[in-house]
Amino acid sequence: MSGARFQYLRLSVTARCSLNCVYCRPRGCEGAGGGAELTVSQLRLLVECAAAEGARKVRITGGEPLERQDLEQVVAAVSSVPGIAETAMTTNGIGLAGRARALREAGLDRVNVSLDTLRPERFVLIAGTDGHADVMAGIEEAVRVFATVKTNAVLLRGLNDDEIEELVAFAARTGVRARFVEYYRTNCTSVGQETVPAAEVLARLERAFGPLVPLPADPLSVETVYRIPSAGKVTVGLIASATDPPCAQCAKLRVTSAGVLLPCLFAETGLALAPLLAREDADGLRASIRQALSMKERGVGRRGVPAAGWQVGG
Repeated sequence: MSGARFQYLRLSVTARCSLNCVYCRPRGCEGAGGGAELTVSQLRLLVECAAAEGARKVRITGGEPLERQDLEQVVAAVSSVPGIAETAMTTNGIGLAGRARALREAGLDRVNVSLDTLRPERFVLIAGTDGHADVMAGIEEAVRVFATVKTNAVLLRGLNDDEIEELVAFAARTGVRARFVEYYRTNCTSVGQETVPAAEVLARLERAFGPLVPLPADPLSVETVYRIPSAGKVTVGLIASATDPPCAQCAKLRVTSAGVLLPCLFAETGLALAPLLAREDADGLRASIRQALSMKERGVGRRGVPAAGWQVGG
């Protein structure tokens, strides 16, 4: 891990999703998701083992985590593990308005909500369905409930990259942090979207708003954060997933909804944990985590590079 210490577990709790976004499930790849999911008790055991190996933060992801009806129970189980200082969630926002408060009460500390566009008609083009109003309602409620809310926009050339300034203005009005994420190509070759580099986004922001002030880096985050004094001191985050992968400071491991442990967020292969979870083998789970960390240190599995003998992850 190039000196970065394991502190952060990304935990997918389902492969199901309510949307078919072009950068995640490109047209022609719809319908992905489903399959077996880890139980609440299995998720807690996994987080207990991760905490014993150094994890201090858990991010609940999917698919779309809100697709799980027992998500509040998942959050309560994960957030109460000794040693876990923060439990966060990434969501598309569909259904968040009605569950944000219960999730906060269950122990969720913060949320990141996907917001690729402020325009309802464009939302349909990107997400494949009409849910813009639901997402906006979810963000509004999240701002009331959580101390920190971030919005994630995956910028796609010619589709939504003309909204950068509008999304910053929205952040200034609502108090969220606007984050711009470089599109990283999936395995589906049918997608033809072009990445908008973070450096280009930064230049656009400086032209629109004047000088930006760099802020100290969060050791558990891969975003570069700036304050925009001319826009009500709003903060923005840039994530250069494609053009400048932040591997050197990455302290994360990822577990898929099927229980495959991955050393890199973009890895295609990993260690199968499901058999260990089925027999509640905590020692085996901890050994697997250490093995994944060792492989991460050597770059094995990074950015989709296969590792011999590993199971293909989902």
